[in-house]
Amino acid sequence: MESIKKTCRFKKVYNHRRSVANRLLVLYIKKNGMENNFLGISISRKVGKAVVRNRIKRLIKEQIRLQEEALVRGYDLVIVVRAAAGDLQKDEDYKQIGRALLNLLDRQSLRKV
Repeated sequence: MESIKKTCRFKKVYNHRRSVANRLLVLYIKKNGMENNFLGISISRKVGKAVVRNRIKRLIKEQIRLQEEALVRGYDLVIVVRAAAGDLQKDEDYKQIGRALLNLLDRQSLRKV
């Protein structure tokens, strides 16, 4: 999975207005017409200090990497982390982020069963 880095590409996904959300994350998706998926993660300073934000980003990337074979191809995915995710402190709590991400992927039918 490749990364989305340009602001204009983030905006295209946001403006497509296809999204699902839960307490911790918001997932925006847009078909890209390619064989690869592209991932962008947006995380505000409201979530926490840099250590917390980077840990959450690493957890999301790892969860996507583990699910990469099961994901439907050809989408741009933008994950917005909500401030509630910054309140998670323990490893058990951080697992909630992975479960929240899988929930969003399933709700958009992006995982092959």
